[in-house]
Amino acid sequence: MLTPKQIDDIAFYCYQRNVTYYDVQMELVDHLADIIEQLQKENINLCFNEALEIAGKQFTDAEFTTIVKSKKKLLQVKMSKMIEEEFKTFFTLPRLIGTASLLLLCLILPKLYNYWETIMPIVFFLFFTVFLVFYYGRIPARESRAIKGAEVLPLLSFKIKSKYEIFIQTMQILLPLYNLSELNYHKGLFSNSALLSPSGILFMQTFLVSLVLFEILIIAVENVKYSVYNKLWDDYPKAFVS
Repeated sequence: MLTPKQIDDIAFYCYQRNVTYYDVQMELVDHLADIIEQLQKENINLCFNEALEIAGKQFTDAEFTTIVKSKKKLLQVKMSKMIEEEFKTFFTLPRLIGTASLLLLCLILPKLYNYWETIMPIVFFLFFTVFLVFYYGRIPARESRAIKGAEVLPLLSFKIKSKYEIFIQTMQILLPLYNLSELNYHKGLFSNSALLSPSGILFMQTFLVSLVLFEILIIAVENVKYSVYNKLWDDYPKAFVS
């Protein structure tokens, strides 16, 4: 069984062989540790430093690079699954039901044309205030250690994105662009009774729906981001400083 200092020595050895990411170093530690322990079993007089040197010499630079690439791929798969699980955890059934209710409300509100001028500004304000403050609430991880520390060793994990995250970030770009284009196209919509027309109602419905989706995506990404940050802190505490 290797000591914490010996594990650090293996990680530093990997760094000397141009493995700069700390989490990749940790993936390699297990690989090299198995070889070292086997060497010491075969020769009980072999010290750790000698075993580490022998283990390292078993791989040429090209072979070591190949191993590093394979460990990076495994880490990418591991992180992608972690991020995807966090997204699935965030979108629980109650939140999905609540989101569906909000989207339904977006379709109903523009049709209340008899009360449009009096209640819509108030409803619009309360709608997003309640949504942001009470529905999703504060991001729990904001109170956690995740934002009280700083990364001191580079982690490849921070550069890995899942298909969910890529999709959401794409939508975060497209939805505002869509809203801006719609507002520009309907720039005369708010100057008269055009809001009461079928096209005006349809515009407000799509505008509200896209705005709600945009807010949900932002909150989802923030929750997942801090949750993953916390897990990385647990897995690689030495990569952070309080």
